[in-house]
Amino acid sequence: MPRTLTLVFASLLLASTLSACAAGRLIGYQIAPDYPEVDDADSYTLSGLTAPVRISYTNDGIPRIEAQHEADLFFAEGFLQARDRLFQLDFLRHMARGRLAELVGNVPMGGKSALDLDRMNRFLGFEADARRIYEQLDPAERANLDAFAAGVNAWIALDQRSLEHRLLDTEIALWHATDTMAVFRIVMFGLTHNYSREVRRLLIACDTGFDALERVWPTRIDFPEYYLPEDAWGAGGHAVPDAVAPELRTELADLCPKSSPEGTQAQGHPRGELALYNPLQLWEGGIQSSNNWVVSGKHTSTGKPFLANDPHMPHLNPPIVWPVHQKLPSGETVGFVLVGTHRVFVGHNFHVAWGSTINNVDLQDLYVEKPMTRDGVEGYEYEGAFVPFEIRTEEFRTKDGEVVSQTVRATRHGVLLNDIEPFLASRIPLTALRTVALDSAGDSVALQRAGMARTVTEYVDAMQPFDTACINWVVADTAGNIGWTSPCRVPKRPASLGTFPVPGWLSAYEWQGIYEKSELPRSINPEQGWIATANNQPIPRGRFPTPYDNDSSPPNRWARIAGYLSSRESPVTMDDMTALQMDVGIAYWPKVRADLESALCASGRDGMDEAERAAADLFCAWDGRVSADSPAASLFMLFSNHILDVALADDLTGGADGETWNFVQSVAHIETNAERLWYEAGDAAVWDDTRTPAVETRDDAYRSAFRLALVDLRARRGDDSADWAWGDVRPFVLKHFFGMGGGLLGSVFNADPLRGAGAPETVFKNQYLRSDRTEMHPMAGPSVRLVVDLGDPHRSRYTLAGGASGWPKSPHYADLLEAWMAGEFHTLVPGADAMAGGFDLLPGGEPDPVAAR
Repeated sequence: MPRTLTLVFASLLLASTLSACAAGRLIGYQIAPDYPEVDDADSYTLSGLTAPVRISYTNDGIPRIEAQHEADLFFAEGFLQARDRLFQLDFLRHMARGRLAELVGNVPMGGKSALDLDRMNRFLGFEADARRIYEQLDPAERANLDAFAAGVNAWIALDQRSLEHRLLDTEIALWHATDTMAVFRIVMFGLTHNYSREVRRLLIACDTGFDALERVWPTRIDFPEYYLPEDAWGAGGHAVPDAVAPELRTELADLCPKSSPEGTQAQGHPRGELALYNPLQLWEGGIQSSNNWVVSGKHTSTGKPFLANDPHMPHLNPPIVWPVHQKLPSGETVGFVLVGTHRVFVGHNFHVAWGSTINNVDLQDLYVEKPMTRDGVEGYEYEGAFVPFEIRTEEFRTKDGEVVSQTVRATRHGVLLNDIEPFLASRIPLTALRTVALDSAGDSVALQRAGMARTVTEYVDAMQPFDTACINWVVADTAGNIGWTSPCRVPKRPASLGTFPVPGWLSAYEWQGIYEKSELPRSINPEQGWIATANNQPIPRGRFPTPYDNDSSPPNRWARIAGYLSSRESPVTMDDMTALQMDVGIAYWPKVRADLESALCASGRDGMDEAERAAADLFCAWDGRVSADSPAASLFMLFSNHILDVALADDLTGGADGETWNFVQSVAHIETNAERLWYEAGDAAVWDDTRTPAVETRDDAYRSAFRLALVDLRARRGDDSADWAWGDVRPFVLKHFFGMGGGLLGSVFNADPLRGAGAPETVFKNQYLRSDRTEMHPMAGPSVRLVVDLGDPHRSRYTLAGGASGWPKSPHYADLLEAWMAGEFHTLVPGADAMAGGFDLLPGGEPDPVAAR
């Protein structure tokens, strides 16, 4: 059946899950879609502009904004973002402000309810942070944010509601300048912390003790590869603190809950008519992904630097990024912004190019508190004294009018996770979350100045006010310079490694101030002629006065990139750069393959039946590439799932089927723990199944995981290995918020399935949560890929995981996805022959709605 007829047929069935009115609206849209179209004859007369603005579009749907004044440019950008992505804007601001249930109701969202997410985001204070940041902005940047908000509101005033808003039958509130700051703040929160790993370690320690913790998720995981050149490491000689404070090692058992609730689900879903897709839960657990690298002209075919970046963001349809070309008389910038914000975070200004990845510097800590009661008042102990809890109560509203009152407790260190994360409420001791305070609008100041830089040095200096997330900014300029910087507010924690909670009742574990930005590592024009980052460890521990990074990503992606750049004998070309972004090889496979020799590939085949031997032959002959057409890649990925169960879950209550193990795996950073297993010795304690009297080895664990993987694969795809291709076992579906469960709404809003390549730790990353063993849905990966030639920035290439538009049936709705999957790149700044028309924005008209602040 043709797709159009399929969608109409599906929409006719929606009356069973949506209201009759909503189903009618969907049917009407499918028959006669009214998405905004580009028409050269169009113009909009809008109050709030001071001069005309010309909007033109590339054939890919990328807008080019030509304005005389910066405020007019950002007004136009707000107007166009709302035109393309209004529901996404509205969704993100409701989520950031802890008001999502007001928009969509208390619906299931990726293992939680909308109210669960609201409670966490409201009490973490993103809305209050946004107001504080806005008030501290300089007048010029405040005016730019106000202009962006006015542009969004100018589109809202035209009353062309998105399809999603029509289905929800909801009105759209005006956009506030602080909405932009709130969206930016929640994104930065997802880039700043390792608390999600700390809390999982705490859960394990409470579940089965410290010995089990070190087997299941060690408190210190070090890999020998570092991405910064050695001349940026620092003098060294600093002591590395213990991960577990002795006071907690002694007293934790008494502070942990005596029993955990039974019969509840770690990822339980409340019932409702609409289930929303929530890849944004990755921000809760901490995003750990992205690759970027820069190569100096002495290694390139043009004699000028090349820069590559592929930020791994939550996969959404439409993408979380939006492409734009900004042109002013003073200069121009082209690249990608985060939806809801206004400045390019990956791109170039024809003088300097920049890209970003996450540097896992730890800007948060957890504090285990000792409860105390005095005169009927609940509180906690600090240095032997009683301190009452700070109590905060908020009212939460749902779309259907329900009002829910929620109360949380906080200590001097921060809000108690027990009160904002339902699964943890009765499973861990009282535990407060502390994060680096926002004392200024440094992030906005830095981005504002950096976009005007003309050299690497100017860019690095401009970025120094950046506060809230340590981001690996790699940068290159047309003069031939390359560099790296990662400024943020790094706390001094001399008594703590930062990978496990500390005693909240002792002042010895407080932070001792913040490091000056000048004390942090940086690198400009290193001798080796290139810099690459992939979220792995930047410098060895002990080379900085305090633990500089914690729980970094494994070095597999970096090893592939660095190995290529360091071994090249001929100059690197632009084609080499784009091909490297598409790499699906696993760097540690040769090590694993050698260890499989005695377990599966030679002497370890005793007792195998014919089917198992055939599968082992396939497995042992694999080249280590997770390509879409590889049956062996499927076997390996399922093997890597089951090795976690075999090696680690036996130490936890409930084993591989227990709620604790499900929760432990429900964070992307489990990949660091997964990869360290491949480097454990063959007789390491982690391989022993503590439930049996025998002492198992790595060979035993590998054989067991292999058999489980084979059973799993045959159950999914049958007995014929010709049907086991990875792209068929785990197809790639780019999902919309409304497409969580696929089905009827998914058929309207999700992109068509593709045969996907890549794995959680290949350069072409396709991250799934290890707790998702059924679908293994790719939740994060390179939302955009960009390669810039500083010899001719007009030759910049990109590919986008989706499309510019958020309107289903628009020609630019997910239109670039197939090319993205295939590694087909487009010109970011095409010539006149690749332009598709445009329109003008003209000053005048009725007064624009004023965005409240």
